[in-house]
Amino acid sequence: MDSDKKIDDYKSRHKEWSALSLNQLSTVNNVFASLAIGFLAYIFKPDLFLNISISIFKPELKPTMISYSLIALIISIIFGLLVLLTRLYDFRISRHLVLTRQRTMEHYKTAKGLLPNNKRRPVNSCHRLGVFFRIVFCEIDYISKQDIKKLVKSTIKKRFEKLQRLSDILGTTTWRWLKIQILFFLLSIVFYGIYLFR
Repeated sequence: MDSDKKIDDYKSRHKEWSALSLNQLSTVNNVFASLAIGFLAYIFKPDLFLNISISIFKPELKPTMISYSLIALIISIIFGLLVLLTRLYDFRISRHLVLTRQRTMEHYKTAKGLLPNNKRRPVNSCHRLGVFFRIVFCEIDYISKQDIKKLVKSTIKKRFEKLQRLSDILGTTTWRWLKIQILFFLLSIVFYGIYLFR
């Protein structure tokens, strides 16, 4: 009985820390996206294109560094936007997975052996890009209430596993791309610092 209380306590803590973690993810993404856009407005001057053309045709340290800073900044902003999109779809799919579990339990009056728990599998860059293009350009195969009533359990299970895999890849993609966003922002600052002090 004591162990059951402890398990419930750990579950409750896990939920709280998950919520805090997601909240912090949103905050960090927003802060770095705002800083990147603000920094872009700061370094973007009319003579910038002249510096970029000089760095392309006649490599010199100062114009090259401002060019690198600008490129890194633009990449950081792009990854910030990608993080927003992946996070949005990850939350939407995760919410749907919980709703599908609830509807399935209500329909079959049991929770045992119906829908599987998420099995973590390795994710690579091809998975991330494939899933990103899939969520943007293709329709997501959500499971409706009617599907649960009409379809065989095994079909629902397969579709549910596909949605779980999609959510898992989107979750890891969000964290990976957030790190890349921060890295390119910091690189941009470093290049701009070299430009100023050389």
